Amino acid sequence: MPHCRTRINAVFPDFTNIEAAIAAALPNVFRPSNKSLIEIVGGLKVKKLFGSEVTEKAETWFKHVKKTFLAIQCQGNFPEEQWAHTTTCFLQEEIKAWWAYEKDQLPEVENEDWKVFKARFKIKYLPLEYRARKKREFIELRQGNMTVTEYHRKFIDLSCYWLIIANDPSDVLLQFKKGTRKQLQYLASGTPCITCQKFYEGLVRIEESENGLNDIVDEASGSS
Repeated sequence: MPHCRTRINAVFPDFTNIEAAIAAALPNVFRPSNKSLIEIVGGLKVKKLFGSEVTEKAETWFKHVKKTFLAIQCQGNFPEEQWAHTTTCFLQEEIKAWWAYEKDQLPEVENEDWKVFKARFKIKYLPLEYRARKKREFIELRQGNMTVTEYHRKFIDLSCYWLIIANDPSDVLLQFKKGTRKQLQYLASGTPCITCQKFYEGLVRIEESENGLNDIVDEASGSS
């Protein structure tokens, strides 16, 4: 009996709206009135940041905190004015002491400002050399042996280091195409796209078709 393959239709997440996706996924359990803000955030398992963690680990932590706060904000009353203060609950002693010192140097109106905290945090833990290296990594990014989805995810993650490109959809598309494998570029050339997201979706369909053909060939070879 021939092997039956069930095809699953691909779902393409729009990574530009990841915060909204997180908010939509949060269950209502995080909104009860009898829970404090710290309990809610703690329930989302925000890890504490140690002062010895720099660059990638610090950046991953910061992104997680920001996405978590945005998700809670979408679920209820959590204005940005409370973010900087709440963040200190997730800092270990060394980095908490650093932020306390930074606050002492700031005007009172700025020492609980999330944007100020973000700017000072980047200076301390994401120095210019690190951001320049990430920008080069984005410019030189090529798909290589990555799947289309792996390449797209890495491309989106790194795009924030070159905002001139990231803020222009046509430039984003051109940069993404530049790093795509030549064979896939050729196969996708007959389907014009005006956004990176649509081009990515087309590449996934092409990749799925190629994988399906390879499976058929492998099965035919195995049965011969």
